[in-house]
Amino acid sequence: MRVPDLFEISNYLISWVNNEFARHSVPGSVAADFELYPTDDGCVYSITHKPSVNLPLVGKMLEKILVSQVENGCDAEIDYLVEVLG
Repeated sequence: MRVPDLFEISNYLISWVNNEFARHSVPGSVAADFELYPTDDGCVYSITHKPSVNLPLVGKMLEKILVSQVENGCDAEIDYLVEVLG
């Protein structure tokens, strides 16, 4: 469930359509806690996502989808950084 050319900024969905930005209110958001701590082999970078979707009946299901999408994006970002930085 991926929507191209859209990104979220503080509970607003911004879309680029017909050479104009459009702002839409959205019922969800994702917050995160980041941790970076040393280990014997280097360090550990940990992210804990906290989704919130304020829709009756389907909110919890959408939270699971939302956090899955965010985690997949984070995994891809870490894979890219490992590849580029070695």
